[in-house]
Amino acid sequence: GADPIRIFRTVYLPVVLSAAVSSGIRSFGRAVGEFGSIVVVAGNIPFETLTAPIYVFGEIESGAPESAAAVSLALLLTALSLHVIARVVERQIGARHA
Repeated sequence: GADPIRIFRTVYLPVVLSAAVSSGIRSFGRAVGEFGSIVVVAGNIPFETLTAPIYVFGEIESGAPESAAAVSLALLLTALSLHVIARVVERQIGARHA
């Protein structure tokens, strides 16, 4: 006799919450670490659409591998940190609803 919103909130949401939050964080982490498709698809309008992968590509092309490596390392650490955070969220939410 419960309404659909209450059923969703009390039955379905606890089951999928951990996976939904974790997959959202992991997707963002993967997007942060993406290079190839961003360089191919993104525009390169100065001060408007300059993304980190395009900056890295430009630095490599202009002969400044040190700054390209620094930005690449920052992107890598961000992506890896997000995956660790996703794992912690999985365990926290999973333990709470188990």
